[in-house]
Amino acid sequence: MKCLNAFSLLLPLALTACFIDPQVEYHGADAGYLVIAMGQMPDTSFMDYLYEYRPLNYTGGDRDVGYYPGNMSVTRAPDFTNIEGSGVVEVVKLRPGNYEFYNIVMINENGMSQETFKFAKDFSIPFTIKSGEAVYAGHFLAKEVRSRNIFSALVPAGAQFVISDQAPADLKIARTPRDELVILPNSAAVTDSTPNIPHLNNPLFLPDPAGPGQ
Repeated sequence: MKCLNAFSLLLPLALTACFIDPQVEYHGADAGYLVIAMGQMPDTSFMDYLYEYRPLNYTGGDRDVGYYPGNMSVTRAPDFTNIEGSGVVEVVKLRPGNYEFYNIVMINENGMSQETFKFAKDFSIPFTIKSGEAVYAGHFLAKEVRSRNIFSALVPAGAQFVISDQAPADLKIARTPRDELVILPNSAAVTDSTPNIPHLNNPLFLPDPAGPGQ
């Protein structure tokens, strides 16, 4: 396990096993909804992204919500495509409580194995789930970071994430019926919890220079 010099906040791991999304839908009558848009820019080509979350102040386990643009076994058609990139909008039913996103795993093909990156230091993007209501976590677009290998060739070294508030468009998608996906009820009140980039104080999170909805 080694850290990269150019972006020491990214940690590369060499793995041969496939990742399986451990996110399990909550079926209780008091469930609330997490809504998040996940995508990547045109010149970014990771197979999988796992946005890891857990109950706030709990370190005994985690779940993730995934975006799989290059994994043919679980990929699906994009929910949005524009000049900035493409991706999906996910709706997850969760037990009411306080949670946080704390890391993002990026997986790429590397010959016969898989190369995996994650943030070397956990961050905290908190959100609160309330019964019958929804929280919008923001619109995340991965921007590939490259570094030179021992042969001076540019190779993927992880990603930065451009975060914007595109709630009107993303919530419209979340409320649209899609086969076998959780639908956000029209009656569900929504709290916009798009992260404040300066407050995150992390160079791997960037504001969208074009502004929301561009």
